[in-house]
Amino acid sequence: MGAEGIIKESIYREMYDKISKGINLEEYSVFPSRYGKSYKNQDIKFMTIGRCTNGWGKDDQNINSSESLIRVAKHEVNDQYVHYASNSSFWRTNKRIWERLCGFNENSKTKEDFVSSIAWGNLYKIAPKQDANPSNLLCALQHDFCNELLDLEIDDFCPTHLLLVTGQNWLEWDYKKKHYRFDILDKVADYKDSKHIIKAGRITIKSGGSTKVVITNRPEGKPEDDYVDAVLQAFKEII
Repeated sequence: MGAEGIIKESIYREMYDKISKGINLEEYSVFPSRYGKSYKNQDIKFMTIGRCTNGWGKDDQNINSSESLIRVAKHEVNDQYVHYASNSSFWRTNKRIWERLCGFNENSKTKEDFVSSIAWGNLYKIAPKQDANPSNLLCALQHDFCNELLDLEIDDFCPTHLLLVTGQNWLEWDYKKKHYRFDILDKVADYKDSKHIIKAGRITIKSGGSTKVVITNRPEGKPEDDYVDAVLQAFKEII
């Protein structure tokens, strides 16, 4: 295990210890960022970040102990899980954006091509097994760990294009008189007037390279063509 892997394992252990003192985590699952088997070989390394799994329900993601959490966290190469959410607006738009970034015609690639070629993660790693978002309390308890993990995952995965489909209120919010904010917000600039794009810019990663970053509102309930075009334009404008 490399140095970053050891650091991640330590963070997950600390996160489990803190959260399990007040919450029975047997009713929750964990999903660390993952990448497809062909991701590392892509010229366009596309990584997308959502908010949370929102009811994953996968037995092999369940948390019964700190060791079970670490076991799941170590498996970063995995193609199969995206299939369960592939019919959502989130995944439809992500696939279209990836295809056009790579120079393919939209809908010309199979779901398997897409899944194996991208990296995917969430802001919050621990969520209820059933259909629900994590509570404010659970988000607050894991926030600092997830903030650090996101930075490590970006450095580790080295994406050329990073899309955060989260909305502003999941990246920055208040709970019980404390302010929570992901560091990624401070690394990129506010975007010009847009109903879809919140921030965009280029960040330096640990390898010495850089990553184009676009942060957006959620696409649900909006014209998907407009959303896809806006994201691609934002990526194009980043110098």
